[in-house]
Amino acid sequence: MKEASRRVNEDFNTTELVRAKKNLNPRILVVEDDVTFEPYWTAIAEKADRNAHVSWATSEIEAENMILDAIESGQKFDLVITDIFLSGSRTGIDLWDKFYQSMNGRIIVTSGIEFQKFVQYFSKSEIQPLYLQKPLVAHDCIGAIYNALHEQNY
Repeated sequence: MKEASRRVNEDFNTTELVRAKKNLNPRILVVEDDVTFEPYWTAIAEKADRNAHVSWATSEIEAENMILDAIESGQKFDLVITDIFLSGSRTGIDLWDKFYQSMNGRIIVTSGIEFQKFVQYFSKSEIQPLYLQKPLVAHDCIGAIYNALHEQNY
């Protein structure tokens, strides 16, 4: 009886340890061509999760390469935050279309466009990303990041 109880406890502890390690140091990729936002997003991410590590890309192509490299190395990003309009010909919408399934929808989209326009841009998607309208509100950004990193069914 003690042996069976010990095995159950070991299995439970292993499961909990794996779960805890998963978001121990969450990896966030911010895709924004305005680099003046970098300190803002870093501070916001650290307030949402003090162990967050923020990476930066200024174009969809750069972000795509970083996401693919991360997937290949087994170190996927836990969250992607992308502006819609980026430098280059591709947009945050293109990034969403390519990766929302592999990211389990854990992509937050930002822009200065009105919400109705955002809905139009994403009307062809099965699901729509979380939208943060600029000018950004720190409290909303912190909550969105926290929920994306910690909610089971984001």
